[in-house]
Amino acid sequence: MTKPVPEERSRGFVRKHWRLLSLCLLVLLGLGATLVGVTWWVAARSGLVQGPKTAALGLGEDWSEEALSESQRRGDAVISAIKQYQSREGELPPSLEALVPDDIATIEPPVAGNRRWRYGPLGSHAGEYFLLVESAYCERPGYYGVEWFRYTSLGDKWKVFQDESF
Repeated sequence: MTKPVPEERSRGFVRKHWRLLSLCLLVLLGLGATLVGVTWWVAARSGLVQGPKTAALGLGEDWSEEALSESQRRGDAVISAIKQYQSREGELPPSLEALVPDDIATIEPPVAGNRRWRYGPLGSHAGEYFLLVESAYCERPGYYGVEWFRYTSLGDKWKVFQDESF
């Protein structure tokens, strides 16, 4: 009677327990995929990962052409209301909320950037104003990009600014 060689013993173990080993491998792959998914989600929530996919999930900002176009459409409605207020009152509205409900039923938020309008007078230019949506991340430490989408009444046009060079 000969004793089995260690190699034969290990092959016998694999043959005997292949289902258990397969299950362990699947569990490890599943855990790895979950870890990758959780890491991506955390990065997206913190602003490290951006783009249309994260924006669609509500995790990041959307600066796509579609988002800018829809934001401009919504902003044009706000600009029209500001002009109505200005012609009626002879001055700029103190805030966007002052436009509701007389000049506009509701102010739809932009879909680009941080999804919030910023409005105010244009410095030393009397009667001129800006309407702006910007990145929520531009003031965060470690963020290397500045984005905004702005309308100024002085130039009467929308402008996009994106820079990742600094």
